[in-house]
Amino acid sequence: MKLLTTILSLIVLSIINHELSTAFAQGSLAPAGAPAPTMKALDQIEPRTLISANLTPGNLTNAYIISQPGSYYLSGNIVVTNGNAILITTNAVTLDLNGFSICSIAPSANGSAVTSDYLESGILRQYISVVNGHILSGVTNLNGVYNGSGFANGVLLYGDHLDVEKVSVTGCLDYGIAMSSLLGITSVESCTVDNAGSYGILAQNVRDSTATQCGQCGIYGFVVSQCYGQSISGTGLNAYYSALNCYGNSAGSGDGLDCGNAENCMGQSQSGTGLNCNYSAINCWGYCNSNGGGLYAGAGASNCRGSSYGSGTGLASGGNVNNCIGYSTSGTGLYSPYTVTGCTGRSYSGLGLNATVAIGCYGYSETGTYGLAAYIANSCDHSGSAASISFKYNMP
Repeated sequence: MKLLTTILSLIVLSIINHELSTAFAQGSLAPAGAPAPTMKALDQIEPRTLISANLTPGNLTNAYIISQPGSYYLSGNIVVTNGNAILITTNAVTLDLNGFSICSIAPSANGSAVTSDYLESGILRQYISVVNGHILSGVTNLNGVYNGSGFANGVLLYGDHLDVEKVSVTGCLDYGIAMSSLLGITSVESCTVDNAGSYGILAQNVRDSTATQCGQCGIYGFVVSQCYGQSISGTGLNAYYSALNCYGNSAGSGDGLDCGNAENCMGQSQSGTGLNCNYSAINCWGYCNSNGGGLYAGAGASNCRGSSYGSGTGLASGGNVNNCIGYSTSGTGLYSPYTVTGCTGRSYSGLGLNATVAIGCYGYSETGTYGLAAYIANSCDHSGSAASISFKYNMP
């Protein structure tokens, strides 16, 4: 029995060894030839064209011209002595500045760093993106006058579906980043502009961007969020439809922030209205250093504050006002022709709070005629000057 077991074990092992030797047989180990490449070249993964005199030749007024759709990039800084640096004459172009700079040393500012050919051809280009780089120009501002060397414009595009991201622009005579579109979409994101004689940033949608030391307007857009716009004489930031988490500042007579609707925003002006909303303001602050208004909201204000350090109204609205504070040195602290609830209006020599209906409000004037003026007042209080109330409820 023991011998039989041993024989069977040897038979099983011989079968296994035979199968293993067959399974692992590899043939000759000598290579058939040199190894073939296994990786793709960069232009096979993402075909891109270098901006160069050979691949994107220009002419007398344009250093380089992009005339075919595709992806283009810089491999170094560009310096021009006159006119445009890069002209785009086609659709569907992505231009990656690749972290490099486009600079002009033209003695008198003219041309653009990047532009499209609308002024020459009348064609509105589509699907153009400019990303990741810097535009340097030598225009400066002296007492409100912009002058110097370099570019007239940083990025100036005409068309639809235009996009500029992560681009900084310094010292342009007219526009920093401007995109004109009839019906399409234009957007600017994560960009900065400093010293532009006209508009710093002009696009339909602007996000996470800043524009400072601008002549006519810091930032203008339809929908603007997370932005700061500053102008030396005009409007700091203008959001036609809405502004969210924005700050606009005017060092002159322009409004600090103009908009349709504002939420979590701040506007400051030297002599214009600090924050001026056509419709509603929520969680906002408007401030004027002199005789302009602090905050105006056409359709209503909630949880806002407005201050005028002159004869302007601190906070005014054409709608209902809730939980707001308004202050003016010699004008009205807070005003609404409708209902004001849970608000405070203060003035040193003007009227503290003025509303048709005031509920749970407080009005104060140090030397003015009235601290509180209302047709109907419910659960309100005042101090300093007297009150003018036609109908009182829950009040002494």
